[in-house]
Amino acid sequence: MDDNTYFHVLLLLNIIAVSSYLQFVVPGVTQADSSPVHNSGGVYPYLANRTVDGNFSQNIRACLHTAVSGVTEAWLRIDLHNMRSIKSVKFWYRNDRGNVAHSTVRLRGYSIRVSNVSNVATNATDVCFTDDKSHTLPTVIQEDCKRTTRYVWFYQLHKGDSIAPILEICEVQVFGCETGSYGDDCSRKCDHCKNSDTCDIDTGECDENGCSLLGFWPPICNECRLGSYGSNCSLNCSSYCQNKTCDRSSGVCLFGCKPGYQKSNCLLPCKHGYYGKNCTNACGNCLNNRTCNNVNGTCIDGCSEGLKGDLCTTECGSYEYGRNCQNRCSYHCYNNETCDPFFGNCSRCASGYQNAKCDQKCNSGTYGENCTYRCGECLNAVTCDHVDGTCSEGCKPGWQTTDTCHKPCRNGTFGINCAYNCSGNCEINNTCDRRNGTCSKCSPGWQNQFCNKRFAIPLKARFNFYVNNWLTSESPIYHGCITTVQNPMSDLSNNLYPEIEKYQHKMENTALDFIADTNPQGFEDIGINDIFSDDLGQLLDRKAKSVHFADDKK
Repeated sequence: MDDNTYFHVLLLLNIIAVSSYLQFVVPGVTQADSSPVHNSGGVYPYLANRTVDGNFSQNIRACLHTAVSGVTEAWLRIDLHNMRSIKSVKFWYRNDRGNVAHSTVRLRGYSIRVSNVSNVATNATDVCFTDDKSHTLPTVIQEDCKRTTRYVWFYQLHKGDSIAPILEICEVQVFGCETGSYGDDCSRKCDHCKNSDTCDIDTGECDENGCSLLGFWPPICNECRLGSYGSNCSLNCSSYCQNKTCDRSSGVCLFGCKPGYQKSNCLLPCKHGYYGKNCTNACGNCLNNRTCNNVNGTCIDGCSEGLKGDLCTTECGSYEYGRNCQNRCSYHCYNNETCDPFFGNCSRCASGYQNAKCDQKCNSGTYGENCTYRCGECLNAVTCDHVDGTCSEGCKPGWQTTDTCHKPCRNGTFGINCAYNCSGNCEINNTCDRRNGTCSKCSPGWQNQFCNKRFAIPLKARFNFYVNNWLTSESPIYHGCITTVQNPMSDLSNNLYPEIEKYQHKMENTALDFIADTNPQGFEDIGINDIFSDDLGQLLDRKAKSVHFADDKK
């Protein structure tokens, strides 16, 4: 296929393609303007209006020819008089230079542009098409230029085979629809668009202003916007539809529900106690049996006793209990066991602690497991250790030194650590007080609280008592030694009393020694060994001899 045949086929296809659209260039009505034109000095001026005069001759005499020098750009502007929704621009270029390549060499690199006003810089117009100069251009060209516009421009910066940019266009046609219409025969309206004056001339797509009805999906505006349904797409799908998509007629969610919702339209949250996708997951143990978040299962107000975590499905760890496991066990359960995770109670307390949680020490004065033991006799009224009952400062007087101070002093001992012995002179069969060594009553002849001081009898009474007992029938002196004195008591008393008065202190011990030496049996029998001193007996012995009691000794 030669070049001419190719171009004729292309032209035919273009004619068929635009046959149903309107053609807006009207000879004698449509106006054109251009950059300075070439002045050859002949009778054929190369004016811009030659491109809209209806003459399709491609001889240069019927065409526009812009200046060949003194310019840096060449341009042609077609005024369509009103805003038009154009589909394509078609133009005829000169073809009288011998062959196509040579005829269109100056056209290479051109562009087609549009604008809504005429007083705009050519390089600031909206470009529909730019030739990339990669191939030979035909002499009849049609390019898509889908715009809503009033002015169509041809623009050239490239010089080709000349010293300046040149345009040599013979005729121009612009195809499209009136604004607000589209389609092959311009029979369809752009009413579905918010800007109903314009839409895509082929498809009816709306511009950036979108659809006339908010519920429709731009730019075609023949389907409901994502999340809308109904005859006019004026109803909203449930926001809980998966992918925000529902049936345009019924509103049924096409891809199911988002987690936490159910039913065909996904408007109903999961029932109490369930959450998640398809509401199939059971909630954990939320506080006060409240339901969990229907989407993610979290317990908004926290967990019931014994559980923790966002979902309240994790049991308390060791030594944790209560709501959200925020409490700690007392650490005093028996054998260091953990407490009950619900209430924090122990099954049994360690020694020294009491109550259900084993968080209270034994009351003062008690100790041991279940606090059942009484403290011993601790010194200084200090209570014993609540665990093992030991007395930190030792035992009270009267108690043996043991850990718990429960053992009293043995009989005959008293005081701190039972370190002291009783006097031994308490009343027969009675020992002293184990705390302080005192006696409740002394044996005969002893006095004070400890019974460790001999009893003191007035001197004359002691002497008469001694003599009366010494010179009785029980005395060996009376039986074998005194035979001549008829009234020894009277004589002895009268002669010895002044001397006794003089030596009263010495006589006490002397008298007892005398009795012990002369009549030990009688001494024990009369029980006066605790009453008289030895000095008294010796003195009486000497005095007795001086009154000659011994004259009649056997």
